[in-house]
Amino acid sequence: MSIEGWRCIRRSIANELEAPYGGVRRDDDATREFASRFLDCPRSASDARSLKEAIYGRVVRPIKEAAHLVTKGQKLPEGVPVSAILFGPPGTSKTEIVDQISDYIGWPAFTVDPSYFVRMGLDAIEAQANKIFRMLSSAEEIIVLFDEFDEMVRNRQDADEVLSRFLTTAMLPKLAKINKQRRIIFIVATNFIDSFDVAISRAGRFDYVIQMMPPTSGAKLSARNDGATLGWADTLN
Repeated sequence: MSIEGWRCIRRSIANELEAPYGGVRRDDDATREFASRFLDCPRSASDARSLKEAIYGRVVRPIKEAAHLVTKGQKLPEGVPVSAILFGPPGTSKTEIVDQISDYIGWPAFTVDPSYFVRMGLDAIEAQANKIFRMLSSAEEIIVLFDEFDEMVRNRQDADEVLSRFLTTAMLPKLAKINKQRRIIFIVATNFIDSFDVAISRAGRFDYVIQMMPPTSGAKLSARNDGATLGWADTLN
């Protein structure tokens, strides 16, 4: 497919999700800092290394260095991450870090939340799911955030609502198909990792599981002083 064809697909996804579309940026500046105004923190209480550096080294940089292959019609190589789960309490900048990754790599980010699937009513949930995943399966050079999906990925044995059960079941094979194509990045954000269905969080389904934590009081004070974006996190699995 031509570059214009891929561009039309991305525009169609933006229109479907009622989201802005700024296009793909071709930025080869290797000196630009990743998430320069995002508040960093240690990876854990016992590990003082920078979490931002860990995510950059293990996730962002490999994607950035291999992104030109997708432009040429190839896949991201095996070993380059194409999927992740972000989990942590509300207010831990899960959406913000996706925006920072999008900005650094130069691929536009689109958000799909549960309201999209019920936009046309409960009877049209399956049609909506098939529609958006069909579009995503045809896309390249985008980052997709499935946001606020706590109810959608909860343990199916405990799910009482038809919507929760359906979306958990329907999402798994579709996400697996996108993962195999290796032309886009997809991220699922949730507040409670313990409520994830085992099938969606088991090894091999996602490349990384990243815990997002609120900043400490000292970090908040520092952010007020220097204007940094409040952020995140504790552990990179």
